[in-house]
Amino acid sequence: MDDLFDIELVDWKQNRTGYHVVLFKLKFAPGAAQRTDALPGFSKRLLSSLPQLRIHACHNGAHKSFAMELENTEIAHAFEHVAVELAAQLAKHPRAEMIGKTAWNFSIDGQGVYRVEIQGFDSCEEAREIACRARGLLQEAMC
Repeated sequence: MDDLFDIELVDWKQNRTGYHVVLFKLKFAPGAAQRTDALPGFSKRLLSSLPQLRIHACHNGAHKSFAMELENTEIAHAFEHVAVELAAQLAKHPRAEMIGKTAWNFSIDGQGVYRVEIQGFDSCEEAREIACRARGLLQEAMC
């Protein structure tokens, strides 16, 4: 496991609308920061690296933009949005067709394990490459 989290691609399927959906498990080391508010300056550095995140829609109970949500959210949630943005930029996928969801159930998966589901990748290889790049950008924002 590296300093931030380990990524495992655990499922790849095509949904009934024809989109491919990938499920990642992000596993954080015991004691590792799991929320953005535990990392001073993190959101500012990440938004500086990927300013397009400012326009991301985010479905949260508080009706906050993703840029606002980024101040105090799970790092796995930030991974979801960074991966969607990189897919839009690098693989030229329309943002509107890239849909993500971050969830966790520590009693089932264990402490520090998050599930991130993203719809819209063309292949497992593409999903893995973008996941590695997303983790790298998050790692840089931690410094």
